[in-house]
Amino acid sequence: MGRLITLLTILLLFVAQLLIAASSAEQDPYTLFRAHYQATGGLQRWQALNTSYSEGDVIYDGLSGTIKVWEKKPLQARIEEDFGVIRELSGDSGECAWRLDYNGQLEIQRDPETLKRRQLSQYLSSFDHLNPQSEIFTLTLEAPTEIDGQPCHVICMKNTINSDVTWFYFDVASLKLSATVTRQPDIEIHSSYADYRQVDGLSIPFFQRDDIHPRQKHRETKLTHVELNPPLTASRFAIPAAQPVAITFPPGCDSLQIPFLSAEGEIHLPVTVKNDTKWWLLDSGASSSVIDEGYARRLGLIPGGQIKGFGFGDNFDLSFVAVPELQIGSSPQLLRMAPHTVMAYDGLVESSYEPLRHGILGYDFLSRFVVRIDYAQRFLTLYAPQHPPAADSLWIDAPLTYRMFTLPVQIDARQAGRWSLDIGARHSSFYYPYAQRHYLLDRAGVEHVSQGLSGVSIDRFVRFDSLTIAGLRLERPILSVPGRQGSGMSSVGELSGNLGASVLDHFILWLDYSRQRVRFEPGELFSQPVEVDKSGLLVGMSRQGQPMVSFVAADSPAARAGFVAGDMIEAIDDRAVVSYGGVLPIRQLLLQQTGRCYRFRVQRADKMHELLLCLQEIL
Repeated sequence: MGRLITLLTILLLFVAQLLIAASSAEQDPYTLFRAHYQATGGLQRWQALNTSYSEGDVIYDGLSGTIKVWEKKPLQARIEEDFGVIRELSGDSGECAWRLDYNGQLEIQRDPETLKRRQLSQYLSSFDHLNPQSEIFTLTLEAPTEIDGQPCHVICMKNTINSDVTWFYFDVASLKLSATVTRQPDIEIHSSYADYRQVDGLSIPFFQRDDIHPRQKHRETKLTHVELNPPLTASRFAIPAAQPVAITFPPGCDSLQIPFLSAEGEIHLPVTVKNDTKWWLLDSGASSSVIDEGYARRLGLIPGGQIKGFGFGDNFDLSFVAVPELQIGSSPQLLRMAPHTVMAYDGLVESSYEPLRHGILGYDFLSRFVVRIDYAQRFLTLYAPQHPPAADSLWIDAPLTYRMFTLPVQIDARQAGRWSLDIGARHSSFYYPYAQRHYLLDRAGVEHVSQGLSGVSIDRFVRFDSLTIAGLRLERPILSVPGRQGSGMSSVGELSGNLGASVLDHFILWLDYSRQRVRFEPGELFSQPVEVDKSGLLVGMSRQGQPMVSFVAADSPAARAGFVAGDMIEAIDDRAVVSYGGVLPIRQLLLQQTGRCYRFRVQRADKMHELLLCLQEIL
């Protein structure tokens, strides 16, 4: 009996110690994180894991394909994804992150946020997050919650390198990782893990689901094979050679000057596809070239696959289409681009007028050149990157983010922030998070409406004292403050704003993609004041092709004159509206000097109205 009591006492003491340890783990996030590693194979095994190879099936938005991943501590990686309609490679050589896109164009990713996340990965691979005295990571235990009905411990991890925050959800019963949520300045990634299997003594999730908010992007990965610590050489992770689409200049030329059509600062070029010539927008804010889906189908080009894209405001659906040779410019000075893959968007033509745009020339076109844009003379010059203009100190380092150049810009006396450069945008705009942090959302201004691929957005024009780029100062610029955050580029938190034509057209602009740098020279318009609408009236085009009132700003001259959105414009100063030649010439009237008055005749429902509009300074 005495021996039995002793055994029971020992067992009770052992159970008590377990309970104390469990309680301690629940109070100490570092102990809990270590317990997770112990429960899934042992911390020593995880620390001994230096290389891995995995393969499986992947779903990305509306695409289905296969994935292969090689990894080697601390940073080296190679990812191959094959979706049939497109194939992409990405990875890290150990020196830098890289991406080879579906058209064989190589991008070295060296923007500040990528560099910081590479630093974090290096510290994580050394398990520095388990050190309570870490100078990089701080773990805190939060209130438990449930994931799919199962109770979970919650650990929040912050760091001193960037503003990213990750929450880890560990199943209480098994201590396996059930989910993570990573909040970055631009996006929030919700990931869940399941189908754990034993591989060389470690418990590995063979299923992972990722949802990216607010981009509405979805990804599922189902692994079919995993190898731990396979022999991997450095060559596996080497930066691959670019395999770009062939570009042909006119005979004997390594550059080409092309006149362009300017529509309120936007640049349009004639592009010929299958002997059919249409206007395409030149857009450094587009991560890929785009063709109108209906136009592509009329040419016999069939789109395939589907993926979510995002513009300045919100998200939209895109597909992929293989296009034959593109001819850019006018004969005989034609630039030829060999067959390649672009994205297709349903409604591109319908969202534009004057001119109707049937396509967008984006990153995969522009990145093939050193580009010079003379806005005043309306000439675009394309140089082969191996024969760039002479180097000088005027070039600014402008690493690509979202495949857009980013560079420091100073507004008024504020500290300079990083802005993206977007020649496809008419207006220059703050991103919502920056505007919110700096109390710009309630700043007085004039409402306006803009339309892009992501739809219509209502923002506000605001006058500032100055804007400085590369030591060149523009006086009294007008910038747009977003009316809402949206789910597209306007929600970007890593940048301050987006430079559009309203600023860029004051310069001669150079873009050098291969070296990720830009150059600004004062143009003929540099010292001229910004042209400002003095009416608060936005003239658009009806579906029937007639100029109409699209928007009326509150408390503006147009509002006081009695204009209403939807009014059809019949005549101005007794001159039939058709004689003005479209919407843009009418908008030009509204930029004239203060005090100029116009008599508008508009049709509203079944009645005709005479309205007197007198221009006034409204900004």
